[in-house]
Amino acid sequence: MINAIELEAQEYGMKAYEVIGYNISRLCAYHNNERHAVLEGIKCSLEHELHSDLNGALNILKKATGMLIQGTAKPL
Repeated sequence: MINAIELEAQEYGMKAYEVIGYNISRLCAYHNNERHAVLEGIKCSLEHELHSDLNGALNILKKATGMLIQGTAKPL
């Protein structure tokens, strides 16, 4: 399946990265420290709050590309 996704992405000029998603939300994407749950989101030891799904997606982006988006818009 991974090879099929990679080939399809190449056809459109895109790169595909394989990232293991296990424990991906454990660390704060911005500060790389442990986080704890607060309702629907997370809060790291520096009191930075972020939705847990967004934190996981940012960690996957960082793990795959080495880049991190510095600003995130709040959903409507």
